[in-house]
Amino acid sequence: MFWPIARKLTGLSAFTRRLQRFGFQPVGIEVVGIDRLFAFRAVRCEVVPETSREPIGFLEDWFKDENGDTDWRISNSMHTRLFDAHLNGTMPDRLEHLDYWRWHESLAAAGINERPPEWIATKIRNVLGLFDSIRQQGFDASRLENLPWVLDRPLIASRYGFDYTIPGYEVYDGHHRVSALCSLGQTTVPALVVRDVGHETPCGIPLEQVMGDDGMGTST
Repeated sequence: MFWPIARKLTGLSAFTRRLQRFGFQPVGIEVVGIDRLFAFRAVRCEVVPETSREPIGFLEDWFKDENGDTDWRISNSMHTRLFDAHLNGTMPDRLEHLDYWRWHESLAAAGINERPPEWIATKIRNVLGLFDSIRQQGFDASRLENLPWVLDRPLIASRYGFDYTIPGYEVYDGHHRVSALCSLGQTTVPALVVRDVGHETPCGIPLEQVMGDDGMGTST
């Protein structure tokens, strides 16, 4: 069920500018089953100022099982596994042993922002604090800025030309919030459904430069 959001967006110029920066058009607010939410399948030019549309290798491997099949549901994400371990009292003795930690290390190694160990440790403490806040106080869906953004079509398909479909929505923003609710046993979440209408990457590179003549793009 969609709810109109025109009134909610009125006066929220910073919020609408953020949507525009990422090339999204709001469609509506929908209560979505968490089992129909999928992790964002990213490509390099979406997160760094490059023209390469190569998928992020760590994520591609993470969501692949021993048979080579992939399942990008949010319940399989390293976010959800982190929260499950925290909730169940099965956190490792060292944070470096978490898959969530290794994920941030892989992003740093790929040149996607600097993420030194102290930064990753602080990030983990902060997201666990978010989880505890949601567990104790609930998820405040009354504020538009709290809602996760979900794409009506995976960005890797709509913007970057990959043959990829999912039976649900792809989470672009709000993985931690959705994963926290998943770990806590919630079955639905109100989400802002957005549509890709972008003509350039978030870093400002025109998509025709990314795609190239053969549709592949090259790293700069």
